[in-house]
Amino acid sequence: MNRKALIAVGVLLAITIATPIIALATTLDKDVDDISFQGPNLADSSQLNSFIADIEADHSATLTLVLIIEAICIALLAVSIWIAIKP
Repeated sequence: MNRKALIAVGVLLAITIATPIIALATTLDKDVDDISFQGPNLADSSQLNSFIADIEADHSATLTLVLIIEAICIALLAVSIWIAIKP
């Protein structure tokens, strides 16, 4: 068994598990800050709709980034596992 590949497997597995959790926590903190600071200042429904659209755009961008990171990490994880168990 390849020791370096096993270390890479552990690191990639940690990244794969931690990425969505960190992204969710960061997005939640940003949303709470936005709502607490900007929410009371919205005067009419058009401003509210614009505010909600901005939040949705941020969530879409975050989801896309997390999916890209996850896909890359899972592919590298598969390669590392294959190298680690290869005789």
